[in-house]
Amino acid sequence: MKKAGPVTEQIPETLALMDKSYYITKLFKCIVLLLTLSTPLLSYAQNNYKPGYAVDLKNDTLKGYINYREWRNNPKSFIFKSDLNGKATQKFSVNNSKAFGVTNLEYYQRFDNVQISKGNVDAGSLTSVIDTSYYTDTVFLKVITVGKNVSLYSLSDNVKIHYFIEDNKHGQVKELDYFLYLNNNSIQTVYAFRKQLTALALNYKPGNTELIEQAERADYSESDIKAIVYQINGGENLQFQQEKPSGLRFFAGAGVKANKLTFRGDNGPFPDGTNRSSTFPVISGGADFIVNKNTNKIIFRAEVMVTDNKYDFSTSTPTSLIVSTNLKIKQLNVLAVPQVIYNFYSANDLKAFFDAGIAFNFSFYNNYNYVTNYFDQTTETQNKYPQFEKAWPSFPLKAGLMIGNKLEIYATYWFSASIISNLNYSADISSYQLGLNYMF
Repeated sequence: MKKAGPVTEQIPETLALMDKSYYITKLFKCIVLLLTLSTPLLSYAQNNYKPGYAVDLKNDTLKGYINYREWRNNPKSFIFKSDLNGKATQKFSVNNSKAFGVTNLEYYQRFDNVQISKGNVDAGSLTSVIDTSYYTDTVFLKVITVGKNVSLYSLSDNVKIHYFIEDNKHGQVKELDYFLYLNNNSIQTVYAFRKQLTALALNYKPGNTELIEQAERADYSESDIKAIVYQINGGENLQFQQEKPSGLRFFAGAGVKANKLTFRGDNGPFPDGTNRSSTFPVISGGADFIVNKNTNKIIFRAEVMVTDNKYDFSTSTPTSLIVSTNLKIKQLNVLAVPQVIYNFYSANDLKAFFDAGIAFNFSFYNNYNYVTNYFDQTTETQNKYPQFEKAWPSFPLKAGLMIGNKLEIYATYWFSASIISNLNYSADISSYQLGLNYMF
């Protein structure tokens, strides 16, 4: 046993850190509230105009700008403006437009009375009967490739991706047939489109046995069908120039993180609910994979963060034996944080987003001691008590703004995560974080 020095009250530094944590928490809540209230207005006002053209019913080509959306299904209409800075817009649809295109991105052509299959390809929706039924509609088909003999198009709807082939000699567009059905609970596939492609190959390239064999084993995919169409056209397809939609960017950032470490349970080193706060800078960096850089809706992020924490548990203990207990702990925390970002508002110079992910925390601690001071002026020192986890998960939820495609401002709430867990007591950390990231 060692003789104890004078018992001290809670140090002013700890109170100062608690005050910092309080103001960071308040600021965080204000930012999130403003983003939440502004979400409906931002979504309503969202525009994403890209250079393009529209062809009207008189075959006049109007050059201007298309409000480009991340169309999951083929659009039935689109918004057009001739002057990017002007307010005047026109709404075109399959009723008053023959074609339109978003330069280097997507191109569509209208077709009347197109027969579209109803047969589902989702395993949970299949039956024992092949569904060969169709419905007829006037639609914008997406242009994949155009050639001297045949042209290839696609249509996405709630059933599947449909591929259409146009025989230029006859001017007819027809869906390439592909069906799935159940037979004794086993999924069976009908590759009827292979016969359609083989017939076209025999018609336009009758002596090309390699092409015919390729058509007979093709998968129902854009890459396989497009390769066959390319050969049917003698290698002279008109390939529309299209930018690669996905993209990769990198970022670095800094911020401040306010943490609260709380002990739980009645048999731990401190009474139930005892907590201390720690506020320290954060540095971070990583990479973003943008699914479609022209709409910036969904982004997958890989981030590494580094921060310090410092907690000072100096408490008076009014019992018959113990005067006080003390624990001073320093923690270096390295986090690997995969995340998904959703931009609910995306304009050219301003984006608003929500972000969720999982953090893998790797913690390094100082050689801390738990010190108990007794009334008889003796002390007891326990090294590395309590035992904190060195690796533990946590879950961040983030909201923020991207300004000018370069500066990201965000606020993050970190849900309570366990850093000590045993039968007698536990401890958890919850956090608020504010920060800036710079994209390059």
